[in-house]
Amino acid sequence: MTKTNQHTRIRTRLKALREDRKMSQTELATAMGLEHRQTIGHIESGERRITPAELVRAAEALGVALD
Repeated sequence: MTKTNQHTRIRTRLKALREDRKMSQTELATAMGLEHRQTIGHIESGERRITPAELVRAAEALGVALD
């Protein structure tokens, strides 16, 4: 799998999990300790890549494992 495909899978999965849990971008951003809701929007749209530390915090906030 290429890095581009991997990042696309991560951002698609992040949005799907957030929506499945009926969380807003603001709620997820707050749970992850981010200052701005727009950060989540930028990650989900592919404008910005999620960092490894943010990925860990997102998984914790969404209640999923990073397997």
